[in-house]
Amino acid sequence: MRLLAMSDLHVEFEPVELPDPSLYDVAILAGDINVKGRSSDWAGEHFSKTTILVAGNHEFYKSSWDKTLDRLNSPSAPHVHFLEQRTLTLEGVRFVGCTGWTDFEGTGNAPLAMLEARALMNDYKVIRVEPQYRTLVPQQTRRVAQQSREWLRRQLEQPFEGKTVVVTHFPPLMHFVPDYGKHPHLRAAYGNNWQEFLDMEIDLWVFGHTHVPVNETINGVRFLSNPRGYPGEEVNFNNHCVVTL
Repeated sequence: MRLLAMSDLHVEFEPVELPDPSLYDVAILAGDINVKGRSSDWAGEHFSKTTILVAGNHEFYKSSWDKTLDRLNSPSAPHVHFLEQRTLTLEGVRFVGCTGWTDFEGTGNAPLAMLEARALMNDYKVIRVEPQYRTLVPQQTRRVAQQSREWLRRQLEQPFEGKTVVVTHFPPLMHFVPDYGKHPHLRAAYGNNWQEFLDMEIDLWVFGHTHVPVNETINGVRFLSNPRGYPGEEVNFNNHCVVTL
């Protein structure tokens, strides 16, 4: 199976050039594709092959938590599959997907990391949550992260004879998170330190978020991130990033 992997397309700013569909079998979009939950519909309009999508933090921008998830869960095209704590099996390949929000444990001081995140990150200024449309707070995404971590563990502990691909938006290891200068604990808002998954049967883990490309194998798990980033960023985006399982 040939997999096209990309993330952080941010098409709300400018269009992206996509490869010929004959070059891949399944497209993986690892979040931050569009805002207001539009990513599912956008994927249906721009991809003709089976497409797997997870939400990034920017999917929730200019909208609210529940409205975004409802829209992402209702794609206009049947070949688009939105995964949020959901597993999909295609031709003997298991795709296990969720946003993978951070639990803020990555630098060893979750309370301080959450304080820095709430003060400095747009997520906790522009994303609203029902029912009162209050501003999202780090404690809420931390709970979702903890639930997702446990869900991933349960899924991956189930025996499976084929290949396994995990898709998240946030990096699963702090190894992939750059330094953020004078706010050292802010790193914990950009990735997780989920080391236990290195001992599980995972063939490929696709993620995004940091706008730093990754293609590295650790303990037999191949980690791949192919972000486009914002207009003007030079991140070596490869719009023909196809891997074969």
